[in-house]
Amino acid sequence: MTLHQAELLLNISTTIAAFETLDEMLGTLVAITTRELKADRGTVFLNDVETGELYSRVAQGNLHREIRILNTSGVAGHVFSTGQGLIVADA
Repeated sequence: MTLHQAELLLNISTTIAAFETLDEMLGTLVAITTRELKADRGTVFLNDVETGELYSRVAQGNLHREIRILNTSGVAGHVFSTGQGLIVADA
């Protein structure tokens, strides 16, 4: 782990510990993650076990509505199904 990564992890830990709600914590995590990855946007998807869909819980960027996709579909479905992250250039 690099010094920058350790400092970032400490910053994230202390920042989210101050929030009282899950939405505040997730929103901050998405903001920090997208900034560090230099991404245009970021989304946290949660699994709806009743429908077999992933739904957007928190999003940053140009998204202002909930997204629902099958939990086996697309990049998010692949990551959910396999537990392995993907880097997609120009997604």
